[in-house]
Formats: sequence, structure tokens, C-alpha cells
Amino acid sequence: MYSSLLMILGALVVGYMIPVKHPSALLTIRRLSSWMLYLILFLMGYGLAFIDNLSQNIIQLFSQSAVLVSLLLTFNLSALYFVGRYLAMPAAEPIHKKAITSLRCLKNLRCLSRC
Repeated sequence: MYSSLLMILGALVVGYMIPVKHPSALLTIRRLSSWMLYLILFLMGYGLAFIDNLSQNIIQLFSQSAVLVSLLLTFNLSALYFVGRYLAMPAAEPIHKKAITSLRCLKNLRCLSRC
């Protein structure tokens, strides 16, 4: 299980490290990755079909999935809170100049020369 996870994550890291600028190559990569996703999902379902006593093991699969989802949500939301609290961007300085809108220009004919 960990070897397949390592292969997937390794390919993901290597894929992010290779810069691709050509638009047609990016389109081809997007199409291939979409088809590869369907292939991976098919193979996962195919492997799931060969599990002995699937009806008895399904509760264990659901409990492991629930624990994983709850841990991911907890850590992601807490990281989001701490990043927003301690690494917040400085507030933008307000612009004191009034913007000239077209509606304001129509109301005030003297403004038409500036619009």
C-alpha cells in the first residue's frame, strides 16, 4: 500500500518540478491526466472487488475513511486559522480620492470634460 502511495506522490512531485510553457503540451498533459485518473479509479474498484468478506470489511473501510476525513479537516482548518491570524497581510491603505463614475458625470455636467 505504501509503495503505491510513494509512487503516486513521487510522480506528483516530479511533475510539479518540470516546467511546461507550451500551450499544446499543457492541453495534452491535462487530457492524459484526466484519463489516467479514470484508469486509477477503475483499478482501485477492480482491486476492491477481490477483497474477501467485503461486506464485513466495509465497516472498517468506512471508519478509516471517517477518521482520515476528520483529521484532514481538523488540521487544514486549524492551519488556515493560524495562517490567517499570525501571517495576515497588512491592511491596504485607503484611497482618499473619489472615483469619477459615469452616473456622477451624467448628474453633473461640469464633470463631462474630465470623463
